[in-house]
Amino acid sequence: MSDDADLEELKAQTQKGSRVSAQTKQDDGDLTDALVDALEAVENGDVHPNVSVRDGHTAALLHALENNPEAMHNTVDSLRDYLGGNADGEVDKSVLIRLLLRAGLRAGAPDTRESLADAIAERASNEV
Repeated sequence: MSDDADLEELKAQTQKGSRVSAQTKQDDGDLTDALVDALEAVENGDVHPNVSVRDGHTAALLHALENNPEAMHNTVDSLRDYLGGNADGEVDKSVLIRLLLRAGLRAGAPDTRESLADAIAERASNEV
């Protein structure tokens, strides 16, 4: 009988996992919808496209990289390579910050990154 109890427990865990997965997919869809709305708000000028961050270590890193163009280029090229993008292009503090955020999302919050990509694609298809 203990085998039956173990089997029932496994079934219950599996069923719970399915509900959790469905909830996660719903949450991702909700985030994608919110991101589509936010992208539209930025495009319409209702939300400012600039962001600011107060962090001493990040400020020091950005300052040092701005004063060392070779290190800045190497860092940006490494991030572009990590993200699978073209190594050529503009290199400045703004580009570096965008790449750092995207790399962070890719490494630490891939579901959020995917929701953003979905929202950008949806917004682009709505513009056509």
